[in-house]
Amino acid sequence: SSLAFGNQTVGTTSASQMVTLTNNGTAPLTINSITASGDFAQTNTCPNPLPATQSCTINVTFTPAVAGARTGNLTIFTDAAGSPENVALSGTGVA
Repeated sequence: SSLAFGNQTVGTTSASQMVTLTNNGTAPLTINSITASGDFAQTNTCPNPLPATQSCTINVTFTPAVAGARTGNLTIFTDAAGSPENVALSGTGVA
């Protein structure tokens, strides 16, 4: 999946966009880390461990450091098979 932030003035922070993390399993999900790279940041409401059948919210913001196309990733490391999960992030810094 991906999040596109569009144009954002350099040095200012965008409105947040939300990603939902859901534990579809029958056991608690251990969250090892949630990180955002590049000019992106995250905050989240995720308890650790995340109980079975429960969800939590990850909010991502974009603060471009320079003008031009900017990319990053939201990476979620858990103890689930197939970890990590990645969400591609993009936006454009404008002067």
